Amino acid sequence: MTGRFLPLVCTLNAARVLDAAAAMLRVSLDELADLALSAPPGADGLVMVPYLEGERTPNRPDATGAVHG
Repeated sequence: MTGRFLPLVCTLNAARVLDAAAAMLRVSLDELADLALSAPPGADGLVMVPYLEGERTPNRPDATGAVHG
């Protein structure tokens, strides 16, 4: 540490995002992984904003998730 700052990555949403995506598609997490790996680059314009429980960094507690496309 330099004494100036400590880099931090917050992954509060990560597991819940994967669980929610698998539930939406009615597949297991292993099947979700297979689907993700088989998707074409760009996923034909599908976009998922994964803020299912708000976001800590930056502090956006009222942020919401969305699926577009």
